[in-house]
Amino acid sequence: MIAAVLSIIFFDSLGAGLIIPALPGLLETFSGTGPAQVSLTYGGIISLYSVGLFIASPLLGQLSDRFGRKPIFIVTLTGAMVDYAIMASFSSVVALAVGRLLAGICGANFPTASAYLTDILPPERRDHGFGWVGAAFGLGFIVGPVVGGLMAGLGLRAPFWGAAGLAAANALFSLLVLRESRVRPGGRLEVEPEAYPGTRLPRGGLNPLAPLLRLFSDRQFQPLLAALLLYHLAMLMIQSIWVLFTQVRFGWTAAQVGLSLTVFGLMAAVVQGGLVGPVLGRLGGRAGLLIGLAVSVAGCLLYGLATAGWQLYAVLVVASLGWLVPPAIQSLASRGVEAEAQGMLQGGLMASYGGASAVAPVISTAVFTWADGERHPGAVFFLASALVAVAFMIVAQRRPDGALEGATDAVTARPRGG
Repeated sequence: MIAAVLSIIFFDSLGAGLIIPALPGLLETFSGTGPAQVSLTYGGIISLYSVGLFIASPLLGQLSDRFGRKPIFIVTLTGAMVDYAIMASFSSVVALAVGRLLAGICGANFPTASAYLTDILPPERRDHGFGWVGAAFGLGFIVGPVVGGLMAGLGLRAPFWGAAGLAAANALFSLLVLRESRVRPGGRLEVEPEAYPGTRLPRGGLNPLAPLLRLFSDRQFQPLLAALLLYHLAMLMIQSIWVLFTQVRFGWTAAQVGLSLTVFGLMAAVVQGGLVGPVLGRLGGRAGLLIGLAVSVAGCLLYGLATAGWQLYAVLVVASLGWLVPPAIQSLASRGVEAEAQGMLQGGLMASYGGASAVAPVISTAVFTWADGERHPGAVFFLASALVAVAFMIVAQRRPDGALEGATDAVTARPRGG
């Protein structure tokens, strides 16, 4: 079932990426203006996907705890199919905006996939699973825009219909192939709501901030959540400013920028898919987390100091080890909660990504403008380095207890209550 879940995540993110190359062209046809005039609208519509993730991730995570993982996959993928079909059929900016928001909501099944693997993998193997999910998600977003750009040659609406078809196939696959991860041999859910009141949706369960606040109120999760939020914010700031930075500093063309982003994504997939398990298994989750944060601090700093394009690629190869951070935090945090709350936990962690991705572009572009990007284009990278340095200090100064316990021995660590 691991391969089945990874396939679902890959094709889901691939479908979400298909429509990105066609969006600017559709906006131009709707408004009758050029690229410069629709750039702000395009950026806003793209960011709505992150808003959808932020809103829905905690709720879907809790619903998967309550009703099972499989129903969430089926419902969200079916919703994505309908959403993409609507976006392909209507000719208005409002329809695209609403559709992109709904796509983010339906795409918030990433935490459900992480919770699924938590259900079926022993604690010492969870870091592998989280890395695989991240790699599948990332590869989908790498391949999606490439395929979507080719499909756009058939018509600007073709990628949307392609995304709808992928979502339909994915939903059918989930229905027919995927097995529920939380059922007893008799077919009932492993965790009964009557036995574990925590699986019922709490008051405020529809509030996307509720799971984050619940996790932040628990002392054992505070350093992990703070570090993850700062890390996401820093990395997303860099991604948001990458195009402007490389064009201003090195005069790169769109093709050169696209190549660098492709290499960036591939390195992330290699680290998460191939190195997370061996590194965290040998060194432990906490040590791996600290290494990932330290490398990211240095990487952000060196990106900002680079004076030639080839230097970015050299830094990128080493700095990619920073992708150890998200799966390390997921693995460590998953050891501190019971099975009936894994979906809530993963949803809360994903909400931190959605929140950071919604505000990072605003912060990075504001800093780039304030620092006079022509003279000091590396300012955003230096700020990102400082944010990750704070994350490193937060984790380093905390004694490895609670959610950090067992971090020095990933093989023997067991979840609390396990």
